Amino acid sequence: VKSYVNDQISAHKQEVTEKLNEYQESLEFTQKDVTTLQDNMHEQMSFTYQLYSATSKIVDHFDIMMAQNENIHKRQIRSEDYSRRLNLLIIGLEEENGENCELKVWQLFKNDLKIDNADNIFIQECHRIGKFHPKNTRNVVVRFRDLKDKKQVQDHRTNLRDAGDPKKKKIRIAEHFSDETTSNRKTLAPLIKQCVQAGKKATLVKDQLKVDGKLYNVDNVHSIPDIDSQLPCMK
Repeated sequence: VKSYVNDQISAHKQEVTEKLNEYQESLEFTQKDVTTLQDNMHEQMSFTYQLYSATSKIVDHFDIMMAQNENIHKRQIRSEDYSRRLNLLIIGLEEENGENCELKVWQLFKNDLKIDNADNIFIQECHRIGKFHPKNTRNVVVRFRDLKDKKQVQDHRTNLRDAGDPKKKKIRIAEHFSDETTSNRKTLAPLIKQCVQAGKKATLVKDQLKVDGKLYNVDNVHSIPDIDSQLPCMK
């Protein structure tokens, strides 16, 4: 009996030892898995940080490129406006198919604007904008050789108010700005009246609004003092 008991104890001890060894091996394996998982997490965190850093650099570079493109765009607009500094736009000049556009402009200068030395004004180029349509009157672009000739026409344009022909009274003579500058001026123009009503001196200077000596554009016009509540919805 004693021998039998000893054998059972030995067998049970052997079984417990084997179980403990299995648990130990499992624990070591689990520890290796945890270590591997930690290593993978560290690698993943390092990769994520590198990705974030690279993304931040890309975003910063993109912002720089956008700012550069905006500056280039603004320079292009200024360059286009400068190239048109000798131009005037005549709006509402009656049109006929097959007309001599330059002759009509000369007659406007001489007969309606009443420029005494109109014959001495040198027109470098004169043409209508767009395609002819019998129901529409296209604007006329006039390019002068000299700024003094352009200014002389501008100084006499108020004489159109006294023109005998009602159609001539509707003619307007304006600067020939780029499309974007023209759009910005249309946005800013309604604010002139509001500024004057607020006791401020306001005038348009190309694509900016000059209020009491300070220039504002379509992006910061809301910062004009004392008239914020009167500003219309800007586009």
